[in-house]
Amino acid sequence: MDFNSYAGFYRNNYLRSSYEFVYAKCLERLNIDYEVEETTYFLENGTSYKPDFFLYDNDELVKIVEIKSEYKSRIKKAKTQIALLQNQVDITIELIRKKQLKNLCKKIGLNFYELTQSWIDNKNTSKNHVLEGELNPLFGKKHTQKTKKLIGQKSKERFKDKKFREKHSNAVKKAMKKVDTSKLGNKKSRISKRCKICGDEFLVIETSNRKFCSKTCAAANALKFSNRKQKIERKKRNKEIRKQVKKVINSNSEFILSIPYNDISSSFEKLFKEILIKYNLKDLRNIAFAFYGDYSYSMKSMLKDFKRIAQTD
Repeated sequence: MDFNSYAGFYRNNYLRSSYEFVYAKCLERLNIDYEVEETTYFLENGTSYKPDFFLYDNDELVKIVEIKSEYKSRIKKAKTQIALLQNQVDITIELIRKKQLKNLCKKIGLNFYELTQSWIDNKNTSKNHVLEGELNPLFGKKHTQKTKKLIGQKSKERFKDKKFREKHSNAVKKAMKKVDTSKLGNKKSRISKRCKICGDEFLVIETSNRKFCSKTCAAANALKFSNRKQKIERKKRNKEIRKQVKKVINSNSEFILSIPYNDISSSFEKLFKEILIKYNLKDLRNIAFAFYGDYSYSMKSMLKDFKRIAQTD
C-alpha cells in the first residue's frame, strides 16, 4: 500500500492511486468491463492478496491486473503474490507498471500526465484516506493460525526486553488510574473507552459493550452504516442498469447508429423506456449517472459513446 498516493472514489469504485485511475480510464476507452478489488485470495504462504482490477468479457473473468509504481520493494512483493496466485487460478494475471501504463495511454490517445494530475487535484481525493474502515484492504480480515503463532512469538521476544516491560507496565498503571476508584458504595470497577465516532474517552463498567460516548455519536454511527449499505445497493443497481443499457445498444445497433444528433432525447426515451420503468428512473440523467457516474454527462456525449459501442459489437 502506498501511503503517499491519492485515493478516492471514481464511479462507485475506491481507487488507491492516480495510476489506478489512469488504468480505469484506459479500460473505459477500450470499452472493457471491470471490477475493482472484487476478490480476496488466500495464498499458500499464509498471506492474503486482493488484486486491483478484474477484467470481464461477457460477464466472464478473463484477466486479473495489478497496478504498481516503480518502487522496487513493492514490485518484488507484487511479483511474489502474483506467482503464488497463478498456481491457484487458471486466469491470466498481469503486473502493469508506470512505463507500461504510459505506453498504453499513448497508444489509445490519452494523456498520462493530465490524467494523473486531474486525480491529484480532485477535491474528493486525499492522502492516507485508504486507512479508514472498510476502505482499508485489511478491514475484516482474520489472522490465520500461522500468523497468530508468529505474532505470539514476536510478542514473547519483545517482553524479554526489560525496557519494553517497564514501558508496558507503566502504560497499564496509567490506564488503571482512570478507573473509578470511589469507595462510596459497592460500585463496579470502571474502565476507560474511546468513542468510535468522536474519539472522546468515557467510563463504563468492565462488562459493558457500549462503543459510543453519547446517543448523538451512536446515531451518527447508525447513519454511517445506513449510508454504506445504500452505497453498496446503489453500486449493484447501477451495474445492473449498465448491463441492461448495453443489451439494448447491442440489440438495436442499427437504430443507434442512425440516430441524428438533433433528435437524441426522444430517441433515447423510446429506446430505454423499459429500463426507465423497471428501475423507476425519473429521466435519462439517471441512466447517465448509472453508466458514467455523472449526472451532467451530455446526451450528445452519450450518443457518441453508444455509437462506438454499437460499432464495436
